[in-house]
Amino acid sequence: MRAAWQGLASEYNPFIFLGSPTPAIAGFYPPMHLAYAVARHLLGDEYATFDVFASLHLLAGYCIAFLLARRLGVGPVLSALVSLTFVLSGPVLVMARCWHSFSPLAAFVPLFALLVDRLRTGPVTWRWAAATGGAVGLFYHSGFPQLFVLGCGMMVAHAVALA
Repeated sequence: MRAAWQGLASEYNPFIFLGSPTPAIAGFYPPMHLAYAVARHLLGDEYATFDVFASLHLLAGYCIAFLLARRLGVGPVLSALVSLTFVLSGPVLVMARCWHSFSPLAAFVPLFALLVDRLRTGPVTWRWAAATGGAVGLFYHSGFPQLFVLGCGMMVAHAVALA
């Protein structure tokens, strides 16, 4: 990240690693740059980048899971409990702690569920298509193509099951 902030372009080769931006360690994923900026400029410690990265995704996952629970008709107190249970669950915390590429799952799993629920409940417009395309594209650039295939596959399976 330091090299990117100094103006050095990282290599993006679409013919290796399923075209993922792994040589740059998710250098094309905007939250990684935000995490680096917070770690370097606010905390004064570049080595805290992955901790900030995980914290940002846990916070986003909490907020999106709360919105999802509220959309499904759960009360505000139970929605907060559902969100806390999700982001503080063993799989989310352990996998994100062991490998930074798993941190985005905390935000994208409830986001994909929210998008599929919107597909189920109401008429979809170009905004839904743009939001879904943006979410899928952003998830792809988080840097781990196998998780992308599994995450999008589960979103499609969820949509098919609801249909």
